[in-house]
Amino acid sequence: MVKNAFIDIIFGWERMTTSQKVERLQALENMIARFQNRKARRIIIKKNNKFVKKHIGEYRDPSAYYIREDKDYIYIHNIDVMKIEAIKNIIHEGFHAYIHDFVTGAVSGLKLYSQMNLEKFYIEEEQLPAIRNEFESRRMMPLFDSYYIEERVNYQEDTIYMIKMILDAIETPYDAECLSNTLILALDYAYENEKRGKTYESRYGVSYDDVVIDALNKDCEETYQVNKNGKIIQMHEPELMRFVERALRYYGE
Repeated sequence: MVKNAFIDIIFGWERMTTSQKVERLQALENMIARFQNRKARRIIIKKNNKFVKKHIGEYRDPSAYYIREDKDYIYIHNIDVMKIEAIKNIIHEGFHAYIHDFVTGAVSGLKLYSQMNLEKFYIEEEQLPAIRNEFESRRMMPLFDSYYIEERVNYQEDTIYMIKMILDAIETPYDAECLSNTLILALDYAYENEKRGKTYESRYGVSYDDVVIDALNKDCEETYQVNKNGKIIQMHEPELMRFVERALRYYGE
């Protein structure tokens, strides 16, 4: 089996000390940042209360987060989580950093394994303050957390990144057997996020897109400058994407 930070976490997480966990999570972030051709963020275990209050709110309690205003760090609120959750947190928050670097021009390319509506992406990135304020004022942030375009594609990429790392690590049939349960758990993030978004749309009695339209129809002076000169590559590995799509169909049955 290929050895790297991902595999170390999968097979050694429960035996690691806190400092060892942080070191391996940092190594994972470094590995992913190299692939994304961006600056790696520093992993820190603490809450930045100023940004938690401003950007997250009292009724949302993520186990990790990345904030554009504090762009050099990934904050871990809770490191005592399941190993697959710890891995997902690093991939997920690192992907937010990747998007941030892309829309600010710090990186010139964005590689996606999945597909994304590019027109919608640029609109929602520019109008993020207005959209977030609309969901916040309606107390519908759980729907925003699932279906805001950056979040939605992020959950898809989380699953695909993990499955790619699993497939790349396998060298023997025994390796495949050892990692089979991890692959199933990896599928959960993309599948459950889509399911969660639909549940909240039903609970609130409104679609995500309708709330976005309401936000865009209101006057909001605050917008984000978005660099549109970068290149977005979608379906970076189409065969891998097709494999994940088939696996997700079976996972949902």
